[in-house]
Amino acid sequence: MKSRIAVSICSLFLLACTTTGNPANSSKKYFDFDGFFKKQAVRLQSRNPLVNKTATTNSETESKRLQIDNWEKELELFWKADINKPAWKESYQISLIGSTISYLAIDSALKTRKITIEQDSNGKPSHIYILNEVSNKLYSSIEELDYFHDSLYSIKKTQKILFLGESNYLIRGSIQ
Repeated sequence: MKSRIAVSICSLFLLACTTTGNPANSSKKYFDFDGFFKKQAVRLQSRNPLVNKTATTNSETESKRLQIDNWEKELELFWKADINKPAWKESYQISLIGSTISYLAIDSALKTRKITIEQDSNGKPSHIYILNEVSNKLYSSIEELDYFHDSLYSIKKTQKILFLGESNYLIRGSIQ
């Protein structure tokens, strides 16, 4: 009898541990963008590579060769596109064609509209494309993010603001 009570208590304890809000214990329905890009940031921070960085605003372009001081901040737009929020659990249609996984927003109100992940032969992401869109009566924005593992990242943004017009931005970093 005592062993049954002990087993029941242990089972309840284990169940409580696995159902808490601890992110280490929760499974993600979609690709872990937050975790992936934060790991990339840590890896690039320790590697400290040179980057040929070009920024274009409308028609003005500036290029620099530099080392990035804070890779987590540099890749922030990428990891903030994480779609693994509990409220969005059923908000994306998933398709797999060959080694490419795509997530397409079902709800047009979601900012992150599309994500495509191309994987190498080992199943690791080699290219990630993210499309973000926001639109209301006063403002619209289209943002395209591309990340090619260990070689290139780019952020292309077009925004239209009522009475102020359209602006185009492109940031491209070529990792050496």
